Amino acid sequence: MSQNRFSNYLLYAIGEIILVVVGILIALSINNWNEDKKERQKEIKSLVELKDNLKSNIDEFNKFMSNQNRYIENISQIVKYKESNLNYHDSISKYFSGIGFLEQINITISSYETMKTYGLDLISSDSLRLEIIELYDVHYNHFERLIQNVGLALFSGDVLPIRNKYYLINERYESEEFLYFLKDRISWKKDAIENCNFISERTKELMKSIEEELDKME
Repeated sequence: MSQNRFSNYLLYAIGEIILVVVGILIALSINNWNEDKKERQKEIKSLVELKDNLKSNIDEFNKFMSNQNRYIENISQIVKYKESNLNYHDSISKYFSGIGFLEQINITISSYETMKTYGLDLISSDSLRLEIIELYDVHYNHFERLIQNVGLALFSGDVLPIRNKYYLINERYESEEFLYFLKDRISWKKDAIENCNFISERTKELMKSIEEELDKME
């Protein structure tokens, strides 16, 4: 009888231990599920914000390319007049607007910076994470350096000397070296547009990838 009671107590104790362990495992599983759910919600929020920033960047790129194309048209018109040996007159002055401006671009990176504070491992898709990093840390950085460094160098080396040497527009127009300056400006602006179009397409591709990832997470 004593052995039976001991066996019953032992079985009861083992049963209690099993119940406690199972309870702990269930609680851990629920907690992990809740944490995973929070992480996925944070990931979705981050991707939505990133997509909105990318849309703003595409608008900025379109604006940049539109402005540069307009300046190219103005410069080309002046080149046409000069190569036709047309003397300067007041109606030509309107084409001078903006041709010597320092190029500027404002790429929005706030959502990417926020994402980095969370940790980029927040993005569950390895391929999407790499695509995001490549766009921001490679393509965007390269384009910003191109516009800032090359643009500033050309502005300092070409634009300012012409302005300082020929203060009046008509004197600038009549000078022979102004023609070479204009052609250099056209070449540089076409390069800037080509590079801008490249990263604009990469931005659209990333937006598409994000949309596809968000669709999977719904």
